[in-house]
Amino acid sequence: MVPSKRDKGQFAENVSRRACLELHRRLNDTHSVPYVSYEVLYAYEVSEKLFRMKKPIQKTAHLTARQIFARNVRRYRRINDISQEQLALMAGMSRSYVSGVEREERNVSIDNMGRMADVLGVALKDLLDPALFEQVEKR
Repeated sequence: MVPSKRDKGQFAENVSRRACLELHRRLNDTHSVPYVSYEVLYAYEVSEKLFRMKKPIQKTAHLTARQIFARNVRRYRRINDISQEQLALMAGMSRSYVSGVEREERNVSIDNMGRMADVLGVALKDLLDPALFEQVEKR
């Protein structure tokens, strides 16, 4: 299947020449890259960008209270072998809320913090302690 000239222009705008040449070099291909592979090259370039978008892990000295709480909740939940859904059910909240808390997207009320701490069997002050985060991370 040979794409039309109009289709070629659309793909060529989305794919940087540098990305095409880089992939071409990686494949150690001696002949020119056929047009049909532009879709593959575009998918490759997009996946590379998404892979590089991961959040860098911060040291605890620079973490906010929300980040420390979220990471400690996740660590203790995993240590206790409790799923997000189980935690949410036992704490009286939705699974999507617990997920948002763990992804550091939610501002958590003190009441919800207390409920989560009770379910996890941890004191609330411990879930906000950056030093505890480091200890839990090393386990």
